[in-house]
Amino acid sequence: MQHAVKTVCLTGVLAGLLAASGCATRTAPEAAPETAGPPPASQTAGEGGQQVSAPATPARPPGFARRLATLLGGDSDTPNVGPCPAVRILYDASRFVELTGATRFDNVGFTGEMNGVRSECRYLRDEPIRVELEIDAAFGRGPQAAGQSMKPVIYWVAVTQVIRSTDPISGQPQVIDIGPLARQRFTTNVVFPQGADRVAHSTEAVSVMIPRAREGTSGENFEVIVGFDLTDEQLTMNRNGIRFRFDAGAQ
Repeated sequence: MQHAVKTVCLTGVLAGLLAASGCATRTAPEAAPETAGPPPASQTAGEGGQQVSAPATPARPPGFARRLATLLGGDSDTPNVGPCPAVRILYDASRFVELTGATRFDNVGFTGEMNGVRSECRYLRDEPIRVELEIDAAFGRGPQAAGQSMKPVIYWVAVTQVIRSTDPISGQPQVIDIGPLARQRFTTNVVFPQGADRVAHSTEAVSVMIPRAREGTSGENFEVIVGFDLTDEQLTMNRNGIRFRFDAGAQ
């Protein structure tokens, strides 16, 4: 894990709503948020319900939970007051292919694919929810990127509010809407060692602060969603199922 921490602070309903990279296609979550447990609660998320073959990614280093507790300056033995927000990868924005010209291998530059998200959260009393996350991804270098040893990759982290209601027939809770709150872009620099055309890479840690209206507001009322910042053409390719893979990370 790299030790630089980037922070997204939400102080209300901000500008920068989910209007690009296919975010408007997001519907109800594919799985319920994780249940409450001793903090910091941790989870690993993939592309909701649509699994792709994931190449090898860096092993999770020790001390992830301890470092979050240290950053928060709190007692790591005190339980969270509720469950963590679900953290997910938006499937339509989970990969990219750079193309110069027609859709064929000779025209491929860099490629990338998100394989998972590692996250933990912490909140006590009426404090904001703090979610710390890192994205594990794999990248490839095609003929059009030959000789380039570094690729700056832009990705985004968004927070949405999950609006629930009670089904009048079954009496069970159900999700009726997901409202975007804020989104922020980040850049991670992917380095290709000499002679390597594929590499596994983890982003720097991103810390998301989510204020709560009252002490009883639970983390399950929010979702954190991540994805690559895509062009319209790349988004269309993803939705049409077009892809080039280098089995990145599988040396």
